This record gives sequence, structure tokens and C-alpha cells, in this order.
Amino acid sequence: MNSSKRKLPFSVRRRLAMLRWSIRTYVLLESAALVFIWLGLTYWVALAIDYLPVLAGASEMPRAARLVVLAVVGGVLFWILYRWLVSRTLVKLSNNHMAVLLERRFPDLGDALLTIVELAQHPDHAEGFNESMLDETGQTALAKIPNIRMRHVFRLRPLVAKTAIAAAFIGSILVFARMEANAFDLSLRRLYLLDETLWPRRAHIRVVGVQVMRSEITTELADAPPVLSFKDGQLKVARGADARIIVEADADKLIPDQCFLYYETSEGDSGRVTMKRIGHVTGGVQRFEFDGRPFRGILSDITFDARGADHRVRGFRLDVVDSPVVVKTELACVFPDYLVNRELSLWTPRTVPLTPGLELPQGTKVTFQLRSSKPLRYADVIWPAPSPQEKPRRERIEVASENDGLSFEIPEHDLADRLSLDVILYDRDGVFSERPHHIAVGGVADEPPRVRVQIRGIGAAITPQAMIPLEGTVQDDHGVDRTWCELIVNDRAPRELPLTLQDGTQLKTKVDFRELQEATPPLAIRPKDKVTIVVRARDRYNLTEDPHVGTGDRYQLDVVTPEELLALLDRRELELRRRFEQVIEELTQMRDSLGRIVSDRPEDAIQGSGSSDPEDKKDQPTVEELTARLRSLNVLRAQRALSEAEKSAGEISGVAASFEDIRLEIDNNRIDAEDRKHRLDDLIIQPLQLVVSSLFPQFSQSLEQLDQALSQGTDTEPLAQKSFDQAGEILIELDKVLQEMLKLEDYNALVQLVRRIQEEQKELAERTKALRKKKALDLIQ
Repeated sequence: MNSSKRKLPFSVRRRLAMLRWSIRTYVLLESAALVFIWLGLTYWVALAIDYLPVLAGASEMPRAARLVVLAVVGGVLFWILYRWLVSRTLVKLSNNHMAVLLERRFPDLGDALLTIVELAQHPDHAEGFNESMLDETGQTALAKIPNIRMRHVFRLRPLVAKTAIAAAFIGSILVFARMEANAFDLSLRRLYLLDETLWPRRAHIRVVGVQVMRSEITTELADAPPVLSFKDGQLKVARGADARIIVEADADKLIPDQCFLYYETSEGDSGRVTMKRIGHVTGGVQRFEFDGRPFRGILSDITFDARGADHRVRGFRLDVVDSPVVVKTELACVFPDYLVNRELSLWTPRTVPLTPGLELPQGTKVTFQLRSSKPLRYADVIWPAPSPQEKPRRERIEVASENDGLSFEIPEHDLADRLSLDVILYDRDGVFSERPHHIAVGGVADEPPRVRVQIRGIGAAITPQAMIPLEGTVQDDHGVDRTWCELIVNDRAPRELPLTLQDGTQLKTKVDFRELQEATPPLAIRPKDKVTIVVRARDRYNLTEDPHVGTGDRYQLDVVTPEELLALLDRRELELRRRFEQVIEELTQMRDSLGRIVSDRPEDAIQGSGSSDPEDKKDQPTVEELTARLRSLNVLRAQRALSEAEKSAGEISGVAASFEDIRLEIDNNRIDAEDRKHRLDDLIIQPLQLVVSSLFPQFSQSLEQLDQALSQGTDTEPLAQKSFDQAGEILIELDKVLQEMLKLEDYNALVQLVRRIQEEQKELAERTKALRKKKALDLIQ
């Protein structure tokens, strides 16, 4: 068989070509289906990842995530095209390969087709074969080829399935594009063009700001706290503050049933809280608030997002900072003029630090100078309300930027009774002081001078020639301007006598009525008049029209004749003698009690209670029991004696002082009674003072020793005898004084008798003179 006879028949070549074209078509269709499946699948998946979180209130995929998704889609798409299209399209489909494929798919060909294709490509392979057999094989192949159906070569079900899936994806996308053109357009731009446009939300919320809650004290003083807005998503709050987050939802869109806050603190704590819905829609918005944990008592920075329905706003941060506080408060003081003494540099203008309980004189002009721990924008000064029905007054002070905005002043105020105010600081970040800075300054009212002046050596009555000793002190916190004595005789106008203080406070002077009667104009004083003496003093206070005048004790004295005064003194001496006699009687009883300590013995008690009846002797106390009882009784006697001694010493000292007052009254009233003064000084006052200063201390010491010895159970007889003897000595001395008192009383009685006789003689002479005058007139008539 020649080479021409080895060429493939046209029908075979056409069948192989058709198979080759079918294969390439199949590859193309399958590749296209996979491409559309991949693109459709990734579109819906990416759309779901990008949009479905929005429905749950989350955010869209960020640009970086979408870029990664796009890169994955592109990479897999390239792999599909290369793996399923390019790599298979580039494969050379020879007649041999096509024949093999048909032989495998149609076994009844019996390798006839493969044989003729092989001999057509390699004629030399036919040498060694029988030509008739080859021709028969070729005829067999040509006869069976027309019966081959290409659809039986391929498995169309996978291709159909892939195509159907691809059509479903493409169809769904086309339907979505037709029904939601805007959403489809936005999805293409976001997923494939990486556009930053966000998906439209059904709801729309916004974080209005933060209302930092004030403490109870601050709330009472200041207005409601303002709502602070975030700047670039950040806001500073004071450490430990309570914050109220405020969110508003537009009523034009879907109003969320609830709004949520997703937070995380700088310490790592995180969580979600539900906001409260406040009231109803007002002004086209629905308000939501939250003021619980972790926004109560904030101690660390907090970042949070807010979500309502499908809308979520992100990236809000509360930065915790220290609240501003006052670190220094000083008072620039200008004191009232009446206090200022420039020579001594007293009460000159000065600046004083504010300390607890600070008090300043009333009328001081005070300017408060404060310094803050942080630069300030302004400060609110809260002045207390004048009455419970009124509100506190608020004054806002803008803080200048000088000195870094740390220092400011509260304008000058006059200090009255008490100056009290509160200061609330606001720094440049809007953070205000958690608690107000309280300032309190007490106003010290100027007190009138304190006049403590007494009249010494003058009783309730005086003679017209008397001298009134004034002794004491006149004091004032800021110095006395004038001191005087005011004399009022009966109901006449007061007469003022200027007085001079020694060392600025001490007063020791006398008001001499003899000199006053000789002065110009004279001060007429007669017996039966009543004289009132008052010492007054005035300071330099000049803030009001009424001066500050201090007044001492008011003394009202009766003016009597010398004889009447002596009679009054006699009665006082009689009362003192009776009081003295009572003291002597009490001391005598006390001495007798001490004598019992010396004389009483336990044996005497046993003998006194002796009985011949043996039964009675069984009930008699023993010597030891009687000794213990007697010791207890003696201790009580000694203690009573000590108490009585102290009491008697005080009473005797009082009697001596009273006699000394009588002695001074005689001098101050200019009564000529030298013998009487001698008796009072030498025979009564001095002996009594000597007894009190010398004998009684020794007696008290002996009694203390006796009491101690009795308590310890030691020998007490010498001490008891000593105390008894000392009590006797005191009584002897007191009896001497008593006898002098009696002599003085007799002397005074004699003097009174002589005075009465003189008065009667004087009265008789006046009556005689009047009678003679009457008779003379009768003779003339």
C-alpha cells in the first residue's frame, strides 16, 4: 500500500476536528462557569461580611479588610483561569489523542480508528503488516465513524450543574441590581473600587456629649452641669467624677428600642451596658442616657462606642485628669482707719494666708488672691443667700492667661459679721473642681473697753468731804481713747471727770469731793444727797456714728454726816464682833474634841461598861476591838479639826479685812478719830493677821501629822497634845482681840453718848434762841 493510501479519510479528519473543537468548547464553558461561580460566590460572601454586621449595629469592613478580600478574589480568579482555561487550552490535541479518546469511549471501534490514524501519521509503521488486513481495518473504521455521537464523549451533567450554579449566581446578582440599584452600585464601589462610602442605616444616632455630675454640695451651690461635647472624639473628665453619657436618635428614622455602650478601660476591663430611654420624642429626637458603672467614679481612661439598632458610632474616649484645686489662698487686707498705727506699724495693709478659723476686724476691706493647680478658664464664686427663700448669688470671674492662668482675684469686699463663700474652678478642658473650695473669714466686732474698776475703802455711805479711791483696769483690744468718771448727784446732770491710765490700762486715782466743792463750777454735795459714781471709757472705733463706750460697775452712795457714818460703822463693828465670837466658840469646841483624843483610853471604855453577870461579859468587846474603834473615831476628830481650822482661818481673815475696810473708810471720809484708828490697827487688825499668818499654819501642820499618825497606828499622844496646846494658844490670842473689841465697843458707846449729849445741848440752845427771838418780837409788837 503506497503512502497516498495511508492518508486519513476526510470523514475521519472531520470527526476528529469536531471532537477537538468540542473539547475546547467544553473547557471554555467549564472555565466560564467556574469564573462566574467564584465571582458570584465571593460577591455575596463579601457583601454579607460587609453589610450583615451593619444590621447588628457593627461597622462595615475596613478598607484594609476589603483590600485583602479583593486580593483573595483576584488571586483565586487568576488561578481558575490558569488552571481550568489557559493550561488546558494550551494542551496540543493531536489526532492520536482524539483517536485514543474515541477508542476508550467507544470500545466497538476495536482499535480500527486508532490504527488508521497511527498509519496516517507514520506510514512506515505499515511495513510488516498485511495490506488487506490494513484495508479491512480502515473500512471498518470508516463504517463505524458515522455512528459516533459526540455528546456521548463528554459528561455533560457536571458542566450543566456548574453552568446552572453560575447562572443562579449571575441571575441573583442581576435581580439584586435591578431591585436595589443603589445598594448594588454601592456594593460594587465598596468591594471592588474600595470606596469609603458607608452603607445607609435605618436608624441614626449621635453622641451628644457628657454631663459630668456634680457632688451634692456643688449641686446645691452651682447651676446644673453643662453638657460637654467631644472634640475629635476625646473629652477630659476629672478623676473620680461621675459622668452621664447622652445619646440622641433621630425620630425621622427608625428609633431604636435600646441603645448600647461598648466600653473598654485602660486597665483592660470591657463590657456592654444598656442606656435608659428618657421620656418621649422631643424636638425630633429621642434621648438616651447612662450614668452607671464604669462611668461612675471614673479612675482610668475609657474608650467606648454607641450603638442603636443598625447604627454604631465609634472612637469616643474619656481621658481622666486631675480636677483643678486651689493650692493657695491669701487675703490682701486694708484695715479700718481707727486701728492703724503707722508709727508702730500696727494694722497696716498686709497680705495674710487663709487659715482655718481666721478672724479679722469688722470693716476690713478684703481682696482674695487664689492660685490653682491647673490653668483656668474661669471660676464661679458662690455667695450665700441672704435668706432661706432666696438663692445663692453666683459671680463668674474670667481668669486671664497671665501667670499661665493659675492666679486670679476675687474683688474687694467689706468684712462684716462673717464672710463666707465657695469657689468652683473650671480649667481649660472644661473640667471643674469636684468639691467647691470653701472660704470663711470671721468678722470680729469691736468690743467696748472693758472697765473693771472698784471702790476700795468706801461703804454704802460717805461724808461730803470724802475721797473715793478708784482702782482697777481699763482695757481694750485696740487701745483706749478716753477714760472718765461720771458723777451724778441726785437727779442732776452728770458731771464728767477725766481720768488718766497708767501703762495704758491701770487706773489708780481718787475722786476728792472737797476739791470738787471748791472747783469752778463747784459740785454741791450735802447730807441726805445720793451720789452715783460710774467709770466709763471709749475706744477709737469710728465705723458708725455711735461710739463704743465701756461702763464699769455703778456705785450709788448715800451722803451722811460724819456722826451718822460713825454710827453706821459702829453697827458694822458690832456685827463683826458677834461673827468673831461665833468663830471663837467653834474653835473652842474643836479644841475640846482634840482633848478627847488625848484623854480617851480603851480601858476606860471597858471599865465603864463592866458588869458582874458572866453572860454579859461574853458580849463585851475586847481591848483590841475598842482600840480600833477609838482609833477610827480619833481619825475622824483629827480630820474635822483640820477642816475646822482651815474654815476658821478664812473667817478670821475675813473679819480682819472687814475691820481694815472700816479703818480705810474713816480715812477716806476724813473723820477725825485717831484713837479709834489706832485701836483698830494695833489691837484688832494686826493681831488677827498675825494669828492667821503664823499660828494657824503651824496648827494645820500639826493636825495633818496627827491625822497621818492616827491612820498609820503609831504613837499619837505627843502630836495630839501639841495640837491641843496650839489650839489653846490661838484661843488665847483671839480672846485678847475680843476683849479689845469689847473695849472699843464701850468706847464707841461712850462717844455716842457724848455725841447725843452734844446734839441735845445744841438742839436746846437752838430752841432757847428761837424762844427768845419770839419773845422779843412780841415785845416789839
